[in-house]
Amino acid sequence: MRLFDDGRLDRLRDAILRALPAVLFVASVCFGSVIYGIVADHFQIFPYPLVKRAVTAGNVVWEHFSDPSPAMNLLDVTAIDANAVRSHRITPVADVSMPERYLLLGGPGQYLEYCPKLGCLAVVLNRDGSLVHVYPYRPRELLQKMISSRPYEQIFYDDEQDIFPVGALQLADGGLIVSFMRRNSFPFSGGIARVAKDGSVLWYRQDYAGHWPAWVGGDEVAITASDVRKGPLRVTIKDGVGFTLICDTMYDDQVEIVDLNGKIRDQFSVLDSLAHSRFREVLTGNVKNCDPLHMNYVSPIGAELSAQVPGTAAGDLLVSLNAISAFGIVGRHDHRFKALIRGSFARQHNVQPIGGTKVIMFDNWGRDAGGEPSRVLELDLATHSERTLFPGPQTPRGIRIFNAFAGHIDVSADAQRAVLALTEMGQGYEFELATGRVLTKFDNVFDMRPVPGFDDGRDKGMARRFQIFGAYYAR
Repeated sequence: MRLFDDGRLDRLRDAILRALPAVLFVASVCFGSVIYGIVADHFQIFPYPLVKRAVTAGNVVWEHFSDPSPAMNLLDVTAIDANAVRSHRITPVADVSMPERYLLLGGPGQYLEYCPKLGCLAVVLNRDGSLVHVYPYRPRELLQKMISSRPYEQIFYDDEQDIFPVGALQLADGGLIVSFMRRNSFPFSGGIARVAKDGSVLWYRQDYAGHWPAWVGGDEVAITASDVRKGPLRVTIKDGVGFTLICDTMYDDQVEIVDLNGKIRDQFSVLDSLAHSRFREVLTGNVKNCDPLHMNYVSPIGAELSAQVPGTAAGDLLVSLNAISAFGIVGRHDHRFKALIRGSFARQHNVQPIGGTKVIMFDNWGRDAGGEPSRVLELDLATHSERTLFPGPQTPRGIRIFNAFAGHIDVSADAQRAVLALTEMGQGYEFELATGRVLTKFDNVFDMRPVPGFDDGRDKGMARRFQIFGAYYAR
C-alpha cells in the first residue's frame, strides 16, 4: 500500500526546496551570532559591555528582592517597648566606677529622636545611655562635597537609604573620618568622607573604599578599597607553570592611604602583591572566586611585632584577608608581600596589633568543636600561641556572639578592655581582655513609629533592631 502518491511527494519536495534558503539563512545567522558572541566575549567588544551591565544589574535586582532586610540594615522586631529604647541601648553590667563615652555608628532610620529628618550618622553616648553629641546623617551632602568619583553599576539605588556608615575615626576637632558601604550597587564599597563635628560633610571620595579605616601615623588613614579587575588573573609559579583566577569582573583589593584633606598619599593592589609573592599558592583554592581576598582591615605594625617576623619593619601594614582565612604583612613603601600567617581562625575580621608581639581579631568561623564558632582571639607571634579572650572564663554563660560575616573590635587606650560590635546580631559588648568579664552591653534598638509602615499589625509599638557595624570608645 502506497502512503503517498507521486503528486504528494513532488509537492513535499518542492516545499522543502522553497524553505531551504530561509532555513539555511536562519542557521547561518545563528551560527554567525554564536561565533561573534565568542569573539565579543573574548575581546570584550560590542555588545559585551551592554550584556555585562545587564547581568550586573540583574544580580543587583536579585539581591534587592532576596535580601531579608533590604532597607536600612533592619534586622528584626524585638520584644522591647518602643518607648524604652534609650534605656536598652547601653546597659552597664558590672560595677564599673570609671566614666566612659562611646561612639556608636548609626545610619538611615537610626536615632530618629535626635535626628528626625533622616537619622544620625553617629552618636556619642555616656555609659548610662545619656546623650553627649550627635552627627546628623546627610547623604545628599556627600554628593555635593564629592572630590573623587568612580563608576558604579546600580539599580533601585537611593542616595538616602542605600549608603550607610561602616567605620569611623574620631578627630581631635571632634569631627570624623567615616567609611561607607552601599546596597543595590556594584561594587559594594561606598567610599570615605570627612565629617565636621556638626555633621556637615567636608569632602567625600566615592572611590570603592570601604570596611573600617585605621590610623597609620600622623595625618594618614589606611582603608581597604575594592577596586575592580576586568578578566582573569594569571599567577605564575615557575617556568610557565601556574594557574588562573577566573572571573570576568574580579574584586581587586587595594590599600588606600589618604590624608585628612582627602588626598591619596599611596595606593596599591594587595592582590597583585600576593600573586607575585612566595605565598601565591594560597590563591589556588580561589580560582573561581570573584572576591579572592575580601580584605577587611589594614593597620600598621610596631617594632616588637616586626621583630618576630623576618623581613618586616615597623610601620609595615598588617592586612586581614577574610577569603583565605589568613592575615599578611605588606611593605609600607615597597608594597612587597612579606609574611602570611594562619592559625585555627577562619573568615576573620578586623585583625589588628594589640601591643608587643600580639594581635587580636574577631574570628568568625574558627574555634574548636566544643564551643561557639565566633570568638575574640589573641595570637602571640612570639610564641605562636592562641588565646580566646571572649567568651572568657568570667563571661556569663548563655552569651552568644556568632556572626558569619562582619564584626568589629575597638581596644581601649590602656589595652585592658575592648568593645565588640556584633554586626549581624545588632548587639555588642564591652569586656575585659584578661578575663572576658562583661562590663557593658549594647543593643542597637530604635523606635520606628515615626516612619510610615513600621508600626502596624501585631508588632505595633515594638522596637526594631538594626545591624551595628561600629562601636568605639569616644576619645
